[in-house]
Amino acid sequence: MRTLRLLVLHEFALLRRNKRLVWSHLIAVLLGFAIFVRNVRNGALPLAVVFFLMMLLFPTAAAPTAIGVHMFVGEKERRTMEPLLLLPVSLRVLMGAKFLTMLGVSFGELLVFFVAGVAALKAWGTPALYSLVVNSAMMYFAGVLMPLLGVLFGLIAMMVSARATSTQSATQVMMFVIIPFIAVLGSVGAAGLTVITRPNFFIATLALLILDVVAYVLARAALRPEVLIRRRGQ
Repeated sequence: MRTLRLLVLHEFALLRRNKRLVWSHLIAVLLGFAIFVRNVRNGALPLAVVFFLMMLLFPTAAAPTAIGVHMFVGEKERRTMEPLLLLPVSLRVLMGAKFLTMLGVSFGELLVFFVAGVAALKAWGTPALYSLVVNSAMMYFAGVLMPLLGVLFGLIAMMVSARATSTQSATQVMMFVIIPFIAVLGSVGAAGLTVITRPNFFIATLALLILDVVAYVLARAALRPEVLIRRRGQ
């Protein structure tokens, strides 16, 4: 446990040093929140629901895309993958440390986005808009479905990062994975959360749990030393 904690702290330190990644991510966060606040202040009921869902999707999708894809391919580009594999820790522990770092950023942002979004609705939205967005259905989205989706995206990002030979190619692959989910959530928001039933929530939860388990098994199988040390042109 102590080794895992030290590796997680090391991953966070590496993340803070990547100023370009941190600042670009922060700008995207602020821009997304500004768009949501603008729609709230304009009283756009359907758009407010859509943008709130998109805002919650951002930390569950952007963290794996912006941060997760760097986890292994970044080591390849820095030429530190081989020394990392020579550490007296198992590959499972290394995978766990990188995965926990990514989830820490993702879930932390998800909590901040939800609290900030609710505060914005309370401060600038009408009572009708507030009740439309902040309800039990949205709570379930934020507290259950979004974290499960974040785990899935994180595992996919790690597999992509392990097999990619450059950050650019890894990011492009993740974008193709995430875009369909964005389209589905946008459709859900446009239809309105009130039409969603408990059986549908159960099906969505069960489906995500199964996908998470499958993705974990595939990630464990994909993260092999010979794959991780492969570089461009090999």
